[in-house]
Amino acid sequence: MTKPVLYTFNLSIWSACADIARVELGLVDKIDVMTIDLVQAENLSPEFIKTSPNATLPAVTADGKVYGSTVEVIEYMIKTSSVKAAPRTPLTDAVHHASVDPNFAWFATRNDAEIAARVSGMQKGFLQARLPKIKEFADLPESAPYKALYDEKLAGTEGLLAIYEGKVPEDAKQKFFSTSKANYESSRTFLLETLPSAITSGPFVAGDVPGEDDFHVVAWLFHAALIAGATHANEGLSALEKHFGASIPDKVKVLYEAWLPRESFKATYPNDIVH
Repeated sequence: MTKPVLYTFNLSIWSACADIARVELGLVDKIDVMTIDLVQAENLSPEFIKTSPNATLPAVTADGKVYGSTVEVIEYMIKTSSVKAAPRTPLTDAVHHASVDPNFAWFATRNDAEIAARVSGMQKGFLQARLPKIKEFADLPESAPYKALYDEKLAGTEGLLAIYEGKVPEDAKQKFFSTSKANYESSRTFLLETLPSAITSGPFVAGDVPGEDDFHVVAWLFHAALIAGATHANEGLSALEKHFGASIPDKVKVLYEAWLPRESFKATYPNDIVH
């Protein structure tokens, strides 16, 4: 029987959920892994879209079925594993809510200074690398059925680059600033209020060992540390406090630190470098 395949990328925020869960749930030898390079927009190749219509990572193919969202992938892994994991609660929905989208947060800018930081950082280079590949895939004859998807991705990528390069009207830039500020405030509330309220006995949301919620929250948490200015995990809590201008609740600190010695964390974040 063919093994299930997990499609992932080592710098993908939500792929980290599946990469961690695969280790925690004892599935390393039971699920094969295929890398889809997001920098090269490989998730938008017509071949991958045929495999996983969502064109997002992570995704799993198993027994002729596609699990194309992070929630579906983690749920599939838990059902497949002999390792017990507490089922998800509304916290999983909360961490995936558009208002706290970590992918948007990585590109977000609340002012001109943050635009300058994105231009000199990885964000602009990432967009510049992806854009020609998206155009290349969009022009292939076999991509015709997915025209709406390509149009959306092209518009989003070109729009962000235009903001970074100062090629949009002032009102459009201010609208982006406003959306970015809303994401910041919602993320702050999630980190300082929603998350600690969901943790009972700790150290993990589910208790002594990670549960389904934890597999989702961990990726958001370490990506938030990256956005806050951390490079390595041990810098994350202080970076988050500075970024959000508040002390991190003790329950969140304990949760954060509980991940660091785990093999799943070490495998997903080599050399403790957050992404």
